Amino acid sequence: MVHMIVRITLVDGGASEYIEEYKRIVEEVKKEAGCIDYCLYLDHCDARFDNEKRENMVVFSEKWDSVDAIVRHSKSDLMKKFRERIAHLRVSSSYELLSPVQ
Repeated sequence: MVHMIVRITLVDGGASEYIEEYKRIVEEVKKEAGCIDYCLYLDHCDARFDNEKRENMVVFSEKWDSVDAIVRHSKSDLMKKFRERIAHLRVSSSYELLSPVQ
């Protein structure tokens, strides 16, 4: 299994539109071969933690059974169309590809 964390910085006020686009694809993505989990998160603040809420950031947490499954997913027509629809919202992104400790 591999776990991918994707942090996406959005234009000011773009989070709600991005979330709506995510909702359009999430159930189809979860049906893709190799998908274990696929979730989108927003920052959450709590006084017990030393963190700042980033209003213009969303974070994907994706779990796949292999890197090949992620590659197939990223090249799918569904994702190509998704990226086209959200292109005007995205400022930048960063990726982390993680493997569990055995």
